[in-house]
Amino acid sequence: MLKPVMELVTFKIIANCTPEAFAAACESVNAWVRNQPGFQSRTVSCNEEGTWFDVVLWDSAEVAHAAAAKMMTELGQCEFMAMIDPNSIKMQHLQIVSRS
Repeated sequence: MLKPVMELVTFKIIANCTPEAFAAACESVNAWVRNQPGFQSRTVSCNEEGTWFDVVLWDSAEVAHAAAAKMMTELGQCEFMAMIDPNSIKMQHLQIVSRS
C-alpha cells in the first residue's frame, strides 16, 4: 500500500524579484509537475515575512524523491529556480497521517 507524502519546501525569493513575477514563473513548474508519476496536487503560498511555501502531495516518498531529482536536472536552470535564494531552501518529505 502506498503511503502518501507531503513535500514541503520553504524558501525566500531573491531581492530583485517581485511576488507577482515569481507567481507567474510558478506556472511552468505547475505544468511540469502535473505530468510526473505519483503527483496529486501543488500549492504555493507566501507569508507576511516573505517566506514561500511550496507544498506538493505525492503518492509515496519514492515518487517524491524521484521527481525532486528529475526537477533539478530538467528545470534546474529555469526562471522559477533562478528567482529563489538557494541558501534559503529547506525541503522536507513528510508522511501524511490524516487528510480530509
